[in-house]
Amino acid sequence: MAALALDVTHPPGYPLLCLAGRLALLVPAGSPAFRTTLLASACAAAAVALAGAIAQALLRRVGKGGGMASLLTAGLTAGLPALFHQATLTEKYSLHLMLALVAILHYARGRRPYALAFTIGLGLAHHPHALFLLPLLWPLRGSVRRPPELALAAVLVLLPLSTKALYPAIRSQAATADRTLYAWGEPRTLSPLTGYLTVRQYRTRFSTTPAAFTARLGEQLAGWSGELPGIALIAAVVGAWGLWRAAPGLAGPLLLVLPGHAWLAGTFALPLHLAGALHLVPLVLAAIAAGLAPALLPCLLGPALAGGLALAGWHHALAVIPPLSKSRDTMVWDANRSMLALCPPHAILLAGMDNDLFPLRYFTGPLKVRPDVTPVDPPGQTKFSSWRLMFARTVPDGELPPGPDAGSSEAWHALDSARGPRCLVVSGFLESVVPWLLRFDGPVGRPAARWCGTEPSMARSARHWDRLALRSLRAPAAATARGAAITGVYAATLAAEAARALAGGRLEDAAALAAVARMRLSHEPAAWQVIGALALAHSRPGEGVAALVRAAGLAPEQPEGWARAALVTEGLHDWPAEADIADRAAAALAGPEGEALRHAATLLRCGPVPGCDPAAGTAAVRSALAIAIRRAADREEASGPAHSPRATALRTLADRLAASPARGKEPSQPGVQ
Repeated sequence: MAALALDVTHPPGYPLLCLAGRLALLVPAGSPAFRTTLLASACAAAAVALAGAIAQALLRRVGKGGGMASLLTAGLTAGLPALFHQATLTEKYSLHLMLALVAILHYARGRRPYALAFTIGLGLAHHPHALFLLPLLWPLRGSVRRPPELALAAVLVLLPLSTKALYPAIRSQAATADRTLYAWGEPRTLSPLTGYLTVRQYRTRFSTTPAAFTARLGEQLAGWSGELPGIALIAAVVGAWGLWRAAPGLAGPLLLVLPGHAWLAGTFALPLHLAGALHLVPLVLAAIAAGLAPALLPCLLGPALAGGLALAGWHHALAVIPPLSKSRDTMVWDANRSMLALCPPHAILLAGMDNDLFPLRYFTGPLKVRPDVTPVDPPGQTKFSSWRLMFARTVPDGELPPGPDAGSSEAWHALDSARGPRCLVVSGFLESVVPWLLRFDGPVGRPAARWCGTEPSMARSARHWDRLALRSLRAPAAATARGAAITGVYAATLAAEAARALAGGRLEDAAALAAVARMRLSHEPAAWQVIGALALAHSRPGEGVAALVRAAGLAPEQPEGWARAALVTEGLHDWPAEADIADRAAAALAGPEGEALRHAATLLRCGPVPGCDPAAGTAAVRSALAIAIRRAADREEASGPAHSPRATALRTLADRLAASPARGKEPSQPGVQ
């Protein structure tokens, strides 16, 4: 997204990626996202070739041939699941890896120390983790005593690094005139620019105890076994040891690249998927060391190890990468497109988090899907000055309010004076999105009546959500508890609204709401019940049963979930699925009902099982679940009058189970052998 308009992204900025992505957009093929992903794929492919060249250069420096080592290293690098993942999406890590390997190649060849300095400067301009490559500047140590050479080396490092400061300052200044530009933190003056370049916002992540350090480091190093086969990790140790013995002066600075990454792994609190990407450089170094090992061993052991590495790497890549390539999920895409479909014309869509804001910007911008909708960050949370875009599009003739702080009161006045209904996208961190409702008095501070949807019922449910969210925020509880309370309230509202749309025959609205629920409320049983009902309404019984079983599994102690799934499978005459549901319900429900369900599962399983009787099995499932549901209804009634609607609903479901006739199936039909 930043490459499209050369926006200022979040720290540390990635100016090289923005500029390179802008060039990639000139490729006349596919969508903008496809074109920028081609850039990541090209960088990853170059990294594979560079890894092989590094192995060959290192062996030549110690007087050995490097053909087999080059092939082994390239093969092991190409089989890294983390590299495959980064090569198939628009991200910054494959470019970081490529620049790091170019620097390592210059070091391994040992002929162009000033090219090495320039490449490390390029790496620092892209990502601060290039700091861990500074030990490679050891060949330039003699320049310390020769000021002209030292000055040249410093210039070669600082020249590309200057883009780190110039790009955000220039583009942020341009944002003062062009309201459509996003500028994180407005880094156009010295103080915000300094905070931007020093990555001040991430400092709180660098805090740990020795125990936490050990746990984090161990957790991330354990993930290496999923990246390289075990024999490759053993060979990497052998290869590093052999290189150290052959040329300690060459191996020393190269091995010193690793401690910095180990420190980061144990100190910086990162999700594991990010940690794996940030440790691509150590992983490729391990692959290089593994490729060197056969050439550094005695002649009889070397070929055997090379063959083992080739087979193990081939098998590992075939086992890990194909499932990874098929595991891509489109839920973020589906949910945000659905949210746009629910918006009325010319809406302002308050989208708090990355998985909301940027897909929405991509839809409304280059893809021209609902270009009338303006997605912006909520005031108080804005980092990209997206309120500028909102103000430009909804008050085109108005003067842009002054003030560099996108979360300032000027943004509130812009929102208040903007034309168009306000809509809300539920965020993964609702506790940070909703508190701005309480910050100001006046119409902007109480916008409950201004939330909107395609139907009046959505507006009513949104106002109900607002009231409950405000009440939970005012409660004396921790922020995480408040966020959980808000999420729970919104989950109930969203699922109820989807169910209402489904019952009213508005399948498109129900599908849109269900897509949002799937992304944001994937742990809520009610969301999966709606998704299952939608699949059944669209004549997709397999998907419907799977969704209903997932809903029941999220609340295993509630018998009504298992009952709904069992009724669907009974109607489909899917006895194996009903037997599985009976088994799972039996594991969740104690007492005689559990025993009856286990017996029913035996009756349902057709095959070489004594006493197989599917018709009797369905009857036993209905009977056991009806008893369990009536007991749950009794407990609800005993809890007080507020629970009586749920008790009534449970009794209705129990009566439906009791009235459902047992239907058999001819053994000659397909599926019953």
